[in-house]
Amino acid sequence: AAPGTTAYALRSLGRPDAPLWVRPSLDPALVGWALRFWRSCRRSRFRRGYAALVELNRPTFELFDGLREAGVETTLRTPGLVHAFLSVDAARHHLAVQRAVPGCELPGGVVTGEAVRSLDPALGPGVAAAYVVAGEGVVDPDRLVRSLAASLPVHESVAVTGLRRSGGRVTAVRTGEGERRCSAVVIAAGAWSASLLRLPLQSGKGYSFSVRLENAPHHPLYLGDRRVVASPMN
Repeated sequence: AAPGTTAYALRSLGRPDAPLWVRPSLDPALVGWALRFWRSCRRSRFRRGYAALVELNRPTFELFDGLREAGVETTLRTPGLVHAFLSVDAARHHLAVQRAVPGCELPGGVVTGEAVRSLDPALGPGVAAAYVVAGEGVVDPDRLVRSLAASLPVHESVAVTGLRRSGGRVTAVRTGEGERRCSAVVIAAGAWSASLLRLPLQSGKGYSFSVRLENAPHHPLYLGDRRVVASPMN
């Protein structure tokens, strides 16, 4: 949710090829969610939410260090994230939005013209402007998850039916095979998390595919005009 997102969504209505496509519906839950989203696009709320995300992610690399010390193959690299755009104005606008919240390591300006290829040789001639956010990382998610699974006990096909709380904390997870005591719990069930939490969640679709490139990017790339991320792996 950010300033301008609502107008962008409205322009995407009825366009199945748009990066964001919303199927119109009179579902009360969807309408209520859309109203909350629209309110969250106000500049003040956006800045507050963005600042919260920055703070939430501040210790991320330290936590990855802890995983590595525990024997997990994190595959983490931190080459920086290249933001690429088809117009100079779009690049400058996106950089200005990020600058509105303190805490990010941002460049002084955008790189334009032929110089954008110096940021990453995989950028094509249609890219008019780009910039690098230093320190951003990328992982190979398949290898990371496989290594995590080898380091932790995993119980598959076990339905979670609820949580037991005591003194404001979750002390056990209720499952179809009985309760499992815990000191902390992470709920990461996507749209199905709503059955365990009273949160206004709506399901959405994302797409991921892999390609082999002769000129693969050296950095993860954010292609701002299409809302696409390209992550180099292997």
